[in-house]
Amino acid sequence: MSTLNEKLLFHEDAGRRYQAQSKVYTLPADEIEALRLDGQHAALKTSQHGSNYLAPIRTALPNNPWRGCGSRYVE
Repeated sequence: MSTLNEKLLFHEDAGRRYQAQSKVYTLPADEIEALRLDGQHAALKTSQHGSNYLAPIRTALPNNPWRGCGSRYVE
């Protein structure tokens, strides 16, 4: 059973969960989508020989350069 907060933040369509507060972001916001994004990240990283970036970086990166990038970032 969904809580009131979940009903305000998400809606369901055809069995998939979507964000209810954004008309711009139209991709699902559920476990299936998180797994798809994780697979996409792994494929891109593999194609880049294990690196998350291709640009030459000569200075130290901040402690958490990937904040807000991906489906499961944990600080």
